[in-house]
Amino acid sequence: MPHLWIDEDESVSSLDLCGPGFTLLVAGIATAWQRAAAAVRDTGTAITVHELPAGAWCAATELPEGGALLVRSDQHVAARSGSGLTPENLSSVLCAITGTRVREDMSTRGASA
Repeated sequence: MPHLWIDEDESVSSLDLCGPGFTLLVAGIATAWQRAAAAVRDTGTAITVHELPAGAWCAATELPEGGALLVRSDQHVAARSGSGLTPENLSSVLCAITGTRVREDMSTRGASA
């Protein structure tokens, strides 16, 4: 997991942002990742999203702007953009990592009742 100081005083680093649960560290604007994480949280999986300075985070991780690292609470990278992780498949990637099943979409519950 790359280390990057987040503030000018060097009192908060990328390592401080991880846990509990999963963390998405995004290079720059994280709107799509925040929406994906909100949907994942509805399934009971703990996940937080942090926007990091794009230039520095891209250089440290070799991610494109808007790319992300999915980090476990023990600071190991579980998945990354460019290697299969996208906002659209965040839920299924987390299910594969944790060995859980994707829960039924909330919007389809009760539709057949």
